[in-house]
Amino acid sequence: GSGPIVGRRAMERGEMLTFLPAGYGDSPVFVAGVQTYRMKSPMLVAARPYGADAVGFGPEVWGYNATTTFVSRDTVSYMILPRAGVCRLGDLDAEAGRIDGLRAGDTRHVALAAGYKSAPAVFATVEGDSRAVAVVSGVGPDGFDVTVMREAGSPSESPVSVGYVAVATGCTTLGGREIRVGRTDTFTVGTTSARSARVAYGADMGEACFMASLSPAVP
Repeated sequence: GSGPIVGRRAMERGEMLTFLPAGYGDSPVFVAGVQTYRMKSPMLVAARPYGADAVGFGPEVWGYNATTTFVSRDTVSYMILPRAGVCRLGDLDAEAGRIDGLRAGDTRHVALAAGYKSAPAVFATVEGDSRAVAVVSGVGPDGFDVTVMREAGSPSESPVSVGYVAVATGCTTLGGREIRVGRTDTFTVGTTSARSARVAYGADMGEACFMASLSPAVP
């Protein structure tokens, strides 16, 4: 099929390929979910598209950890849309896109065309740079900002692309599975998992695929 794909994979450190259905899309948009914290170590998800055929992604440790040890498989959720533009995620309005040419510290405004009634949930992932993350800020019904942030002291790399998906908040089903999209209240994220926002979803969700992003940007 050519609709949105939402899934999760248990994987080791480094890149694993997810192959796309034939004819899925010329330039699919990929966004990664968050680690499960099973590794008890801060990580990011590195992603790399391979045209219309596959997407490679997987958990990677930050350089400051100074370790290559990966003691347990982790689980990473993901979302793939066949192309940029306004679309539907089940019954929810959605919009996917890609921002090119961003360097560390760059902020780019993205104008949304989907006509949201309130601020959507926005997910964004850097493509092709294992030491950079995309931070979302200023989210409103008409748009948002994306800033690329790199690990301090890491080698400078070429400009990157950022894939993003904005989804209206609410509940829907996709492929027979329930999807709930929401935004937490404002809270401060600390340097450990001790400060967190609780998200309740009920036992009926079964094995959940978690997607999340940070807002606003922090220095």
